[in-house]
Amino acid sequence: MDICAEFDFFVGDNTSESINIADTNDNFGKISFSIGSLVEHICSKDHKSGSSVILEGIFLAEDWTSECPYRQTVKIKGISYSNGVEIIAKDNISKEQALAYKHAMICSGSQGIDSITVKAYGDKPIVDLPFQAIIKR
Repeated sequence: MDICAEFDFFVGDNTSESINIADTNDNFGKISFSIGSLVEHICSKDHKSGSSVILEGIFLAEDWTSECPYRQTVKIKGISYSNGVEIIAKDNISKEQALAYKHAMICSGSQGIDSITVKAYGDKPIVDLPFQAIIKR
Protein backbone atom coordinates (compact mmCIF):
# COMPACT_ATOMS: atom_id res chain seq x y z
CA MET A 1 0.00 0.00 0.00
CA ASP A 2 1.43 3.38 -0.95
CA ILE A 3 0.17 6.39 0.97
CA CYS A 4 1.26 9.91 0.21
CA ALA A 5 0.60 12.62 2.72
CA GLU A 6 2.40 15.60 4.11
CA PHE A 7 2.21 16.49 7.77
CA ASP A 8 3.26 19.51 9.77
CA PHE A 9 5.07 18.45 12.93
CA PHE A 10 5.75 20.62 15.95
CA VAL A 11 9.51 20.92 16.23
CA GLY A 12 10.04 23.70 18.73
CA ASP A 13 8.43 26.68 20.39
CA ASN A 14 5.47 27.47 18.10
CA THR A 15 7.26 26.23 14.98
CA SER A 16 6.51 23.35 12.67
CA GLU A 17 8.17 21.48 9.85
CA SER A 18 6.51 19.75 6.90
CA ILE A 19 7.69 16.32 5.82
CA ASN A 20 6.40 13.84 3.28
CA ILE A 21 5.34 10.74 5.22
CA ALA A 22 5.55 8.59 2.07
CA ASP A 23 9.32 8.87 2.26
CA THR A 24 9.48 7.04 5.59
CA ASN A 25 13.05 5.78 5.23
CA ASP A 26 14.51 9.28 5.03
CA ASN A 27 12.17 10.81 7.59
CA PHE A 28 11.87 8.04 10.20
CA GLY A 29 14.15 9.71 12.74
CA LYS A 30 12.52 13.07 12.15
CA ILE A 31 9.04 11.55 12.63
CA SER A 32 10.03 9.86 15.90
CA PHE A 33 11.63 13.05 17.23
CA SER A 34 8.64 15.15 16.16
CA ILE A 35 6.11 12.86 17.85
CA GLY A 36 8.03 13.19 21.11
CA SER A 37 8.10 16.98 20.73
CA LEU A 38 4.39 17.02 19.97
CA VAL A 39 3.58 15.08 23.15
CA GLU A 40 5.67 17.50 25.20
CA HIS A 41 3.88 20.46 23.57
CA ILE A 42 0.38 19.05 24.09
CA CYS A 43 1.08 18.40 27.77
CA SER A 44 2.92 21.62 28.49
CA LYS A 45 1.33 24.09 30.92
CA ASP A 46 0.89 26.81 28.28
CA HIS A 47 -0.97 24.47 25.92
CA LYS A 48 -3.51 22.74 28.16
CA SER A 49 -6.76 24.25 29.31
CA GLY A 50 -7.30 21.53 31.92
CA SER A 51 -4.95 18.79 32.91
CA SER A 52 -3.65 16.03 30.66
CA VAL A 53 -2.34 12.63 31.56
CA ILE A 54 -0.23 10.41 29.31
CA LEU A 55 -0.84 6.67 29.58
CA GLU A 56 0.74 3.91 27.54
CA GLY A 57 -0.70 0.84 25.88
CA ILE A 58 -0.06 -1.68 23.11
CA PHE A 59 -2.22 -2.72 20.19
CA LEU A 60 -1.40 -6.44 20.09
CA ALA A 61 -1.06 -7.92 16.61
CA GLU A 62 -3.26 -10.92 17.46
CA ASP A 63 -6.11 -8.80 18.89
CA TRP A 64 -7.26 -7.12 15.65
CA THR A 65 -10.62 -8.30 14.30
CA SER A 66 -10.62 -10.37 11.12
CA GLU A 67 -12.44 -8.01 8.73
CA CYS A 68 -11.66 -4.50 7.52
CA PRO A 69 -12.04 -2.04 9.09
CA TYR A 70 -10.01 -3.97 11.67
CA ARG A 71 -10.97 -3.05 15.22
CA GLN A 72 -9.24 -3.38 18.55
CA THR A 73 -10.35 -2.44 22.04
CA VAL A 74 -7.67 -1.76 24.64
CA LYS A 75 -8.21 -1.33 28.36
CA ILE A 76 -6.67 1.90 29.67
CA LYS A 77 -7.57 2.83 33.23
CA GLY A 78 -8.53 6.49 33.41
CA ILE A 79 -10.43 6.94 30.14
CA SER A 80 -14.13 7.79 30.27
CA TYR A 81 -16.85 8.74 27.80
CA SER A 82 -16.28 12.45 28.44
CA ASN A 83 -12.47 12.66 28.17
CA GLY A 84 -10.78 13.98 25.09
CA VAL A 85 -8.36 11.23 24.06
CA GLU A 86 -5.55 11.33 21.51
CA ILE A 87 -3.77 8.14 20.50
CA ILE A 88 -0.27 8.49 19.05
CA ALA A 89 2.60 6.12 18.35
CA LYS A 90 5.25 6.04 21.06
CA ASP A 91 8.33 7.97 20.06
CA ASN A 92 10.73 5.02 20.41
CA ILE A 93 9.06 2.56 18.03
CA SER A 94 11.01 0.50 15.52
CA LYS A 95 11.05 1.15 11.79
CA GLU A 96 8.86 -1.96 11.31
CA GLN A 97 6.30 -0.60 13.77
CA ALA A 98 6.34 2.85 12.13
CA LEU A 99 5.63 1.28 8.76
CA ALA A 100 2.85 -0.85 10.29
CA TYR A 101 1.22 2.32 11.73
CA LYS A 102 1.52 4.01 8.35
CA HIS A 103 0.00 1.13 6.39
CA ALA A 104 -2.71 0.34 8.96
CA MET A 105 -4.28 3.82 8.68
CA ILE A 106 -5.47 3.70 12.31
CA CYS A 107 -8.33 6.06 13.11
CA SER A 108 -10.25 6.80 16.23
CA GLY A 109 -13.24 4.67 17.01
CA SER A 110 -14.98 5.00 20.35
CA GLN A 111 -14.21 5.13 24.02
CA GLY A 112 -15.86 3.88 27.16
CA ILE A 113 -15.06 3.48 30.82
CA ASP A 114 -11.38 2.47 30.97
CA SER A 115 -11.23 1.45 27.30
CA ILE A 116 -10.75 2.78 23.80
CA THR A 117 -11.57 1.15 20.47
CA VAL A 118 -9.72 2.09 17.29
CA LYS A 119 -10.20 1.12 13.65
CA ALA A 120 -7.58 0.32 11.02
CA TYR A 121 -8.72 0.92 7.43
CA GLY A 122 -5.51 -0.18 5.71
CA ASP A 123 -3.37 -3.26 6.21
CA LYS A 124 -3.97 -5.37 9.31
CA PRO A 125 -0.96 -4.85 11.62
CA ILE A 126 1.18 -7.99 12.07
CA VAL A 127 3.39 -6.49 14.79
CA ASP A 128 2.51 -5.11 18.21
CA LEU A 129 2.09 -1.32 18.16
CA PRO A 130 2.98 0.59 21.34
CA PHE A 131 1.09 3.85 21.77
CA GLN A 132 0.52 6.74 24.10
CA ALA A 133 -2.95 7.91 25.07
CA ILE A 134 -3.13 11.58 25.94
CA ILE A 135 -6.19 11.95 28.15
CA LYS A 136 -7.50 15.49 28.47
CA ARG A 137 -9.59 16.08 31.56
